[in-house]
Amino acid sequence: MDFAIMLFIVAAMGISVLYKAQYCPEGNRNFFDINNTKAMRGLWCLIVVLVHTPAQYRNTIQDMLGSFAYIGVTFFFMTSAFGLTKKSGKEQKSVGFFWRNRLPKLLVPQLMVNVLVALLFLIFFGDQISFLYLFRIGKWVRWLLVCYFLFWAAHLLVKDPKRRKAAVCVAVVIFSAVVYCLKTVGIITDTVWTTEIYGFVWGVLLSVCYDEVKTRCNKKWLFKCVLSGCVAMGLGLMYLKCKTIVFFGDYALKIGLGLSIIAFVLILNTRINIQNKVTLFLGEVSYEVYLIHSYVFSFVSRVCEDLSSGPYILMCLVGTVLSAAVVHFISKKVLK
Repeated sequence: MDFAIMLFIVAAMGISVLYKAQYCPEGNRNFFDINNTKAMRGLWCLIVVLVHTPAQYRNTIQDMLGSFAYIGVTFFFMTSAFGLTKKSGKEQKSVGFFWRNRLPKLLVPQLMVNVLVALLFLIFFGDQISFLYLFRIGKWVRWLLVCYFLFWAAHLLVKDPKRRKAAVCVAVVIFSAVVYCLKTVGIITDTVWTTEIYGFVWGVLLSVCYDEVKTRCNKKWLFKCVLSGCVAMGLGLMYLKCKTIVFFGDYALKIGLGLSIIAFVLILNTRINIQNKVTLFLGEVSYEVYLIHSYVFSFVSRVCEDLSSGPYILMCLVGTVLSAAVVHFISKKVLK
């Protein structure tokens, strides 16, 4: 049963990506535009959900898919940076309204999730949640806010556009390295995304070199697909053997592997368009999926204690997407 359900989940995810996928021999005109990135986020957000499956419900297939989840977080940082950089280039005065535009989009869904979770756990389990909990900001959101702050500060302090973008990249790299060192010596013991945050750097660089990347990836496309895939596979195998090695394995190699997989995805995407209603919908609610999925795991574990791995994961995936859609709908109404 568990094996069959997991195969169904994998097949459904594959079909959702390949449905209406188009091969564009002259180049994908939608390469990394808003709908294209939204569709890719739709796939990655589900993989991120899988990696956070509680230990007692994990299985081989889930673990295999979840091994790539950190690329999904990297990709989310990347799309955020890409969009911010593109918009700031077109609307230079937007930095003056930066926080007014950005904070509501991040914090309103977070508040909606906090309220929904508090109500459900109070109604079903009688859990009392403090008033301050309603204003809790998730760890991942805090990391994104740090990236936003570095982006905003660089645009406020550096006048030259090229140096400004370089300053953002340098600031993110320094922040990542400092947090990694603090984590290594035990000063920080919480979850950190020191390698995933490099996605913000890749997003800024892609926005700067967008036309060149698109042109270069489109030339000798098949050869570059095979080569980048082999490089990613080789680094992946090396990472499995070396991931416990301090700095080389758990930091430098992980960053390199993430970049190689991102490069492989980008090369594929220069000629293959994967947009469809399913992936676009999942991409639309992907932020809310990140916010709420851990609570869905906890809720289902307490309501259905005797579920085996497959049914549990399927129920959590469906529950996460549905609850994320509800939060997204309410948040949009509030933000209007």
